[in-house]
Parts: sequence; C-alpha cells; structure tokens
Amino acid sequence: MGDPGLRLERSVVTLGNFDGIHLGHRALIGGAVAEAKQLGVPSVVLTFEPHPLKVLAPERAPKMLLSHKDKMQLLQSLGVDIVVVQHFDLSFAKLGAEEFVRVILADRLKAKRVWVGKDLRFGQGRRGRVETLFQLGAALGFGVAVVEPILVNGVRVSSSIVRRAISEGRVDEVVPMLGRYHFISGRVIAGHRRGRELGFPTANIANRAETLPLDGIYATLFQLGEKTLPSVRY
Repeated sequence: MGDPGLRLERSVVTLGNFDGIHLGHRALIGGAVAEAKQLGVPSVVLTFEPHPLKVLAPERAPKMLLSHKDKMQLLQSLGVDIVVVQHFDLSFAKLGAEEFVRVILADRLKAKRVWVGKDLRFGQGRRGRVETLFQLGAALGFGVAVVEPILVNGVRVSSSIVRRAISEGRVDEVVPMLGRYHFISGRVIAGHRRGRELGFPTANIANRAETLPLDGIYATLFQLGEKTLPSVRY
C-alpha cells in the first residue's frame, strides 16, 4: 500500500478506478507488473478513493462492484508491488492535466513507463488524454504503453457493462468479462434464525459492495475463513 506522498527511484505505473478489476483492467495491470519485473523496478497502481463522480456529480456516481478492501486484495493477488490510493476531493479535482503528470507521475512516482487504456481522461475537467500523456512523457522522460479495449463475444468489457448485467441478475454473463466469478463479501450478522429452525442455517451478510444481483435464487459458494461450502443465495 502507499500514498501520493510516496517517492521512488523508478517505477512502472498504471492508473484508474479499477472497479470490478475486469479483463481490461487485468490487461493494464498485468502489462505493468510484467514490465516492472523485467526492469527490476516496483509496479505501482494509482487509484482514487472515493470514485471521482461521488465528489463531482453524486447523482451520476456508479454503484461500486467492489469494496475498497476487496479491490486491494485483488490487486495484491495480481502481483502489484505498491498501491497508491489518492484521496479524491474538490481540491484534487482542480489539478490540471500537466500538473498531475509532473507532480504525481513524474516527481513522486518516478514513472519510467505508464500503462493506460485508450480512452484515458485525466486532470481538471478530464482534459488530459493519451496524446497529452505521450507529449508530457517525452518531455519528462517516461514512456507510455496503451492497451486496446478487450472484447468478449464482440462486446467491449467495461465496469458499466458488468454492473448492468449483475444488477439485472445475469451473473453468468460476467464470468468471461471478469475472468472469475462475481462475489459478494461482508460481515455475517445476526438474523431471525428462521433457517436454523427449519434445519437450513443461513448467513445474513452485511454487504460491502454497492452493486448487488437482482433478487432471486443463485447457486453459490460460501467461503468462511479456510472453508468453502456449496450454498444458495436468495
């Protein structure tokens, strides 16, 4: 873990919100991790908390697929060396594209290469683009790697597509987009114990994520510590 005040000798960086950590995100993160290993420098994921729209336009802010804790655990499982979580507020939102690149990417993270998606937007008013990053990188001494969108069955993988499918109960469709099964995590809390009285104990979960499947009955696996049990979610 890290923070925006972290200073490094050199690093390979990728940046974004990474909600859901779908195949497109994995392509970015995997590329950055692999190149960092080749160069013998740390791989860095720069992400933002809360989601920028929760600050700039709360009425349009998406419901998160992953809690912050789950996102951190998934990033760690992908071999990322350092996660820098930038607190996003109105003050940070005023940072211009050039200043963001100079102060955060070049000065603090000492980026040698920055991995980004084709549709990258950054800086105040989202004015910064991939072309901006190439120009500034050439002046500041870092390269830029651009990853094309990932298609699954002809559909471009995105957090919004995954979010819509899950909220509509089409959880099977997101497996090839995520590269894993969607999961819900949280703390088990006390309920009415009706299931126990019927011989089928239930676990009531206080969900950490904001996007939940449509009400219904789903075949699931329940993981508690080291135990994984077949279960039903309803």
